[in-house]
Amino acid sequence: MTSKITYKITDTNYGTKAIVNLPEGTFNLTLTYRNGMNKRREWTVSGSYPEAKYSISYDGGNLFILEKGGEFTVGQKLIHKAFGKGVVTNVNGNMVAVDFGKKGQKVMMKNILKNFLK
Repeated sequence: MTSKITYKITDTNYGTKAIVNLPEGTFNLTLTYRNGMNKRREWTVSGSYPEAKYSISYDGGNLFILEKGGEFTVGQKLIHKAFGKGVVTNVNGNMVAVDFGKKGQKVMMKNILKNFLK
């Protein structure tokens, strides 16, 4: 049985909030930022959700929810700690190809890629 993962992001008087519906339940998250290099906003996701099972990051108005230990799929969006936003273009056995736009396409082992996701 699979459940669809959905979310809704709202700006409130208390900051940016997200409500995430996971198969395990509904969770309220807080999205905060700080200015990083070149005054680029670096977002942090905090709240009570099953962090051992999911990696959740925020950028460009979208939440990126990746099930840890799960499989990568073609078309899946992700955020890499070094290369930034990318889209999975190919999955072949233990190797994953990701297009990072101007930073090019990179091919990485699944278990290494998972360690570098935001």
